[in-house]
Amino acid sequence: MTGGHSVRSLAFAFAALGGTAAVIPAVIPALAADLGVNSAALLPAIPALFTGLLVGVLSTSFASSSFSLTTLLRAGAAAQAVGLTLAACAPASLWFVVGAALAGFGFGIVEAAGTAAVRVIGAGGMPRALTKLTLMISIVATLTPLAVLATAMAGQARLVPLLIALAQLAVAVSLRGIPTVPRRAAVEENVDGDSTAPLGGESRLGDSRRIQLAFLAAALFCYVGTESVISGWSASTFEQELGASVAVAAVGTSAFWLLMSLGRMSGVALTGRVLPGRVALGCTVLIAAALCGAAAVQALSPVGALLCLGVAVFASGSCYGLLIGIAVELTPTQHSVRASAAFVALGAAGGAAIPFIAASVTLSSGHGAATTTAAISAVVLLALFIASRAWRAPLSTPDAATSASALASAEVSAEGSR
Repeated sequence: MTGGHSVRSLAFAFAALGGTAAVIPAVIPALAADLGVNSAALLPAIPALFTGLLVGVLSTSFASSSFSLTTLLRAGAAAQAVGLTLAACAPASLWFVVGAALAGFGFGIVEAAGTAAVRVIGAGGMPRALTKLTLMISIVATLTPLAVLATAMAGQARLVPLLIALAQLAVAVSLRGIPTVPRRAAVEENVDGDSTAPLGGESRLGDSRRIQLAFLAAALFCYVGTESVISGWSASTFEQELGASVAVAAVGTSAFWLLMSLGRMSGVALTGRVLPGRVALGCTVLIAAALCGAAAVQALSPVGALLCLGVAVFASGSCYGLLIGIAVELTPTQHSVRASAAFVALGAAGGAAIPFIAASVTLSSGHGAATTTAAISAVVLLALFIASRAWRAPLSTPDAATSASALASAEVSAEGSR
């Protein structure tokens, strides 16, 4: 199968990821009404989704030595199909949460294996494919809540996750010919076992570089957690703050993904003229300021709080790719694939832990506590990223243009994982 056919096959799989990512939060208000429970009872499905994603990513790193990428992608799609079916047919809140976790598990497998496949294809000069796949996720994730709205108004909101489950089965059947990951070229080692093929001529990461990477890893943990709270509460926020019906509330998730898409497009354009680190700093400042503003005014002006949340989502669009891109650029080349997988896993861990905290405080303190939790996480994110900038060590490569080019490539690769 040619590279073009492989990209089209992957595009179907990535587009279906957008459906899985959006349908779980979007369907919560309507399904809660159908089950006769408060929306808060289903919110644990959000951290469950990301916990499953984390397990899926970690499982893929171990399974990749025994199974082909095609097999892993099919298994991930099948797991999503089973999880979404379980969530759609859930007779009680617990089953919905379990279904979300299983769907997240399959999501993590497809994200990790799919990103590896994209990198193999892109090695032949197809970096644009990564951006196109990212947009496919955003577009489908934007449209999915609108489908929830239409079916919820007819009292049939459970149909949407079932339809996405069928799409995942179609993905599992249609995937074929995905290229395999080539064996990593052997890295020469000296008698002490140290690599002699480092980034920028250094055999080891310096202490400053290690500290900077640690700060970036913690920042990524907080970023994904913050984004996941906003995403997971997107539909219920419309319901609680504006008094929207359970059907109309799904528009909140659609608005989230539309703003994310616009923010991502703007970030790509901006990084062509401004250094990526400065763009990331501006994004983290804006996210923290907007979420603090939302937390401060939510009791007085629900509309004002929603506008602040919208600004935060827009600023978040390119932040994930920038954080991972900066981190991977600082990692020795021979370790970049493993480093990328580790950062994806750390982000997924944040996406599980921080929404879990938000869901817990929401049950005890009310819906607004989730925004406050996200604001605190965003402030910590900003502090960690500023710390990483303070600890950064100058690259030993004398050609700054080469470094900038490498960073841009890393960012495009990171965007493909979203």
